[in-house]
Amino acid sequence: MAAPLYINGKFAGALSYQVQRFETVRFAGFTSAADLYEVRRIAMDLNTRPGALPASGLSPSTMGRSTAPIPRHRNQYPDTLEPLSLVFALGGISPNVAAWLAEPLAELGLNTTALGGAMSPSALSANDLEGRILSPGQAVGAALAIGDIALAGTGTISSVDGNRVLAFGHPLLGLGTVEVPMTAAEIVAILPSNLSSFKIANTGAVICTVRQDRLSAIYGELGSDPPMVAGKVHTPQRTLNFSTVRHPRLTPMIMATGLSQAVLGSNDAGLSEGFALRVDVDFPGGESLRMSRLYAGPQGFKVGLEGLV
Repeated sequence: MAAPLYINGKFAGALSYQVQRFETVRFAGFTSAADLYEVRRIAMDLNTRPGALPASGLSPSTMGRSTAPIPRHRNQYPDTLEPLSLVFALGGISPNVAAWLAEPLAELGLNTTALGGAMSPSALSANDLEGRILSPGQAVGAALAIGDIALAGTGTISSVDGNRVLAFGHPLLGLGTVEVPMTAAEIVAILPSNLSSFKIANTGAVICTVRQDRLSAIYGELGSDPPMVAGKVHTPQRTLNFSTVRHPRLTPMIMATGLSQAVLGSNDAGLSEGFALRVDVDFPGGESLRMSRLYAGPQGFKVGLEGLV
């Protein structure tokens, strides 16, 4: 849970690493308060420099390099330490779609489970966003998609200073400077395991914007909602409305998730018949892209879904 650590009443850090496995007595590693505050300082320095935030939402250190999320491999850390695993909960997704997308999402560094979803936005209203409500030890989510389809990782607030929030004590995906929704969160259950326990969590209303995703923590600021890419999928049965973060690797994958859910969820004939797909993409400035495709028969159905991913 990356819970905050206090020594003699003073904030000292946040739980962020497990030291060993298969032991009845647990030991853990912490990220120091100094490292957490360093993430906040980076964000504040960027806020005071006009034009410091690239339009792409990525940090200057990532410009010109691959924009894929950075999976956290064990060999990045000492043999005795391993970062607490962050499980992303998929909401509004059928088990078939979740299983279908597990491998491509894992390639992007997203360890996912379908045991989660969206709770009522009224769980935390806009009038409740005061420091007395957001407090250390409280669960929050960092969402990559919100709406009828939800994809979010849940962690714990480490420190709150006015409208500045430090959480997790470890990275979301290690993307640097970002604009990602931080949401209210609710821990439904914790599944214990000697290998690696994980939480079942629901996410709720957007409460602020995550602006830094660093090795030591994520950093958010109250008072603004992040820009998102809106997605809408129409089927004869229903319409899915959702929004995704702006990222060249994550946005297409989340859009594909919405399309896959719509196709599998609305096809009354199962996998025995194909489907027709029409895509309309509207860009800023009035430009647009229109395309359509027909995938016929069982084989076409499978090829079509693989093409979405």
